[in-house]
Amino acid sequence: LQRCHPSATRMSDEPQAERRRRSDNDETSAEDKQYNAIKLMDSLMDKLKLLDYDTAFCTKKGFKPISRHYFALPDNPSEQLYYFSNLFAWLLSLAGVNFTPSEQFADPHTTTTNIMLELRKQMIPADYSQTKLKQGHGEEVCSILDNAAQIALTKLKWTWKKPNHVEPAAADMNASVMEEEMEVTAANTAVDEVEEVVDEEDEDFISAEKGLDVSAAPQDRPEAAEPTINIAEWSLEVERVLPQLKVIVRADERDWRSRIEELIKHEGEVRSTFLDTKTKLDKMHSDITRGLEKIASREKYLNAKLEGPLEDFRERQDALSSARQRYNSASGNVNELSKELAKLTNQLETLKHQIQEQETSLTDQAPLIKIKKSLKKLKAEITQMDMRIGVAMHTLLAWDTSSRASMFKEDELDHDENSFARNMPVAYGF
Repeated sequence: LQRCHPSATRMSDEPQAERRRRSDNDETSAEDKQYNAIKLMDSLMDKLKLLDYDTAFCTKKGFKPISRHYFALPDNPSEQLYYFSNLFAWLLSLAGVNFTPSEQFADPHTTTTNIMLELRKQMIPADYSQTKLKQGHGEEVCSILDNAAQIALTKLKWTWKKPNHVEPAAADMNASVMEEEMEVTAANTAVDEVEEVVDEEDEDFISAEKGLDVSAAPQDRPEAAEPTINIAEWSLEVERVLPQLKVIVRADERDWRSRIEELIKHEGEVRSTFLDTKTKLDKMHSDITRGLEKIASREKYLNAKLEGPLEDFRERQDALSSARQRYNSASGNVNELSKELAKLTNQLETLKHQIQEQETSLTDQAPLIKIKKSLKKLKAEITQMDMRIGVAMHTLLAWDTSSRASMFKEDELDHDENSFARNMPVAYGF
């Protein structure tokens, strides 16, 4: 190993304390970066709250609110990079800069490249590595978002105001005064209700006295009953029973007066909210109009700038279409020639097979051996046939000889008979 890598000898010779010191420095730098990222993330969250991030970004664009350490700690690189790109585009849009965010499954290299180009265009410090931005978290991501949020706040002319401190003693005094007022109001209400009850009882008593005879003797009149109830206990009982004695008057839906009151109330609410909504809609209209004008001007600029390349592109496209046509025709000829080549190849293979069979038949000695055996057998048969022919000829010759001898003998006998017959008349005188 030391022969192959000379650096291994240097690593082995390096003191162990030096290596430990370097590892400690690396760990310290990593902890510092993480601490800086958390600090930047806290500053970013405060600025996002000032920019109404929950409503303007999360609600309108459909994103979930992030935690205070979302971009400071690693979680899901692809999801963090997608959120980072969209949040960066939204902050630049608040500053009046049109930046198109990346899609959810876009190439990370393309996304980080577009962000770096936009940072250089907006003169934002961009001394960051794209590999670190691809992670979607870290000190670099938090720094970029914090700078973009600061630019958005500056563009919106937002300034810090002095805090309005309320003294705790005054607050406590106001709270106690309010509680006392509430208690006094409740006590007055209870007293009023008690007085109403007493007045009703007095009226009943007076009406009862009117029915009596005034001229009656004092001893015949009934004596007035003296109250035996304590006033404090009576007040406590009234306070206890008072909530249960409240009468709730429910509005009738068919009553036109209640409807008119509701209409007037709703009209006031609409008028109060219309002004704020109108200003927001006017601002949105102006932003949309400005954006459309920018798009139209940019479109005209791009059309004028890309006219030459578009013409070149059309010419190249026409050339490509003609080349494709030639390619298709050549491909058809190639297919036909390939079929013909395959046919000729099959014929060649057939001829080769036949030639091989003929060669094997020419070099094979089995037929010659069969022919020799057949010749020998034929010669033997010929010899046997010659012998049979000789025997037959000899037999025929013997038969011919014997037949000729017998014929000769018959001829002689016939001749003797004929000569005897001719001589008989002469001898007997016929």
